[in-house]
Amino acid sequence: MKNRDLVKRFLEVSKLEKNLSWRTLKAYNCDLGDFLKFFKSKKINLLSIEDLREYLAYLEGKKLADSTTKRKLATIKVLYSFLEDEGFIDISPTKKLKKKYRISRRIPRVMSLDEIGRLLKAAYMMSAGKSHESIFHRFKRLRDRVILEILFATGIRIDELVRLNVDDLDVIARTLIIFGKGRKERLIYISSDEVVNLINDYLKIRSEYDHSSSAFLLNKFGNRLSVHSIGNIFKEYCKIAGVIRKFTPHCLRHTMATMLVENGADVRSVQEILGHSRISTTEIYLTVSKRRKEIVLSQFNQRNSLHIAL
Repeated sequence: MKNRDLVKRFLEVSKLEKNLSWRTLKAYNCDLGDFLKFFKSKKINLLSIEDLREYLAYLEGKKLADSTTKRKLATIKVLYSFLEDEGFIDISPTKKLKKKYRISRRIPRVMSLDEIGRLLKAAYMMSAGKSHESIFHRFKRLRDRVILEILFATGIRIDELVRLNVDDLDVIARTLIIFGKGRKERLIYISSDEVVNLINDYLKIRSEYDHSSSAFLLNKFGNRLSVHSIGNIFKEYCKIAGVIRKFTPHCLRHTMATMLVENGADVRSVQEILGHSRISTTEIYLTVSKRRKEIVLSQFNQRNSLHIAL
């Protein structure tokens, strides 16, 4: 079997049997494309541990981020596990490949409450609407408000919002069904009355604008809105609001999570809300929380009780 055919079969089985997300499959395809390109005419089912170490040295020589190299190595290990299970090789050479990467943790960028307030106010001001406006412009203004409000109120990921369908919302129960990474399903509660009312208003005008699509968020052509479009919408309202610091819409998720922690939410609950598979990922928000540090140091730092100055 040719290398390409082996990889193609691996991707097909992964999609059908493991129910992996399109994002994971896309990453697999990209990583394995580079892998095949490196070995060219060599058959991947005949590669040795020395061959794999050579490829690993090549990746390290490219000065990639440790997280990227780690992901590419993980992809290769999954591929060889598949080849072993399917009988294309006797034993995976990756079992002898012991390599650990220390992944640096980036501190998430967080917006201030003032910046969040100005951003949302800009969206509300722009969505006031006029009687002579077309139905699309009225629809767009409400849609843009819904995007910003849901991202901040729930902390869901941008691609999770894009994949949201109308049937995934229960406005009466005030819940969203979110399909996150690894197809993991979670239920998110919408706690704000204003956001629930806004979603209701949006759904009404959405039904006037388009009946055919199942997608919750639509573009002007009636198709599902893209991640790129949400980025542009966020950038547009940041400019209108006079938010000078550079942010991405993903910062709304970071900001929401940080504020939950600052206001006393336990990390385990925040983990469930955000859909993190590991609590260590959520604990980064403890590092970001300035208010939490102030409270701890004000209450428990013994230096506060000493009076040395004469």
